[in-house]
Amino acid sequence: MAIRSGFSQGEVCWTDLQTSDVAAAKDFHTALFGWRYEDLPTPDGRSYAQAFLGEELVTVIAPQNPRQRESGAPGQWNVYFTVDDAAGLAAELTHAGGTLEFGPEAVEGTGVMVFFAPPGGGSTGAWQAGSHFGAARTEEPGPWRGWNCSRPSRRPPSGSSSSCWAMT
Repeated sequence: MAIRSGFSQGEVCWTDLQTSDVAAAKDFHTALFGWRYEDLPTPDGRSYAQAFLGEELVTVIAPQNPRQRESGAPGQWNVYFTVDDAAGLAAELTHAGGTLEFGPEAVEGTGVMVFFAPPGGGSTGAWQAGSHFGAARTEEPGPWRGWNCSRPSRRPPSGSSSSCWAMT
């Protein structure tokens, strides 16, 4: 069992699932991984579920945002990389050819989130830890173990910065 107490700059530290059916996703992942949940309210009156393996927080299952829901977008897993300076990353994104989609935004004292699109497509998040550093368990059956990044071409996107897009 790999219990984490923090992550280094550039490491994947967190995931969350955005879905149109939180209850069905919870049932599925409980059957598959044995997760248990604690439901918490969202600012708009819905709820999201913190997922635990044993006593350790491993991810969150959340409802899709209104834009995703209205467009009929499928559910998606979001991946967050650890950053020491979310505002600095947000300022650097456009110089590296990316697009800032959200943030930087402080999330109730738990940290600062930035969501962005690299120039080759897709989107991902960055997390500057506050009281929440990321997943407490990783690299074992049940929580996430690693990520494969994919894009149509193996060549780096035009204008990409190796420091900004090291994981693509």
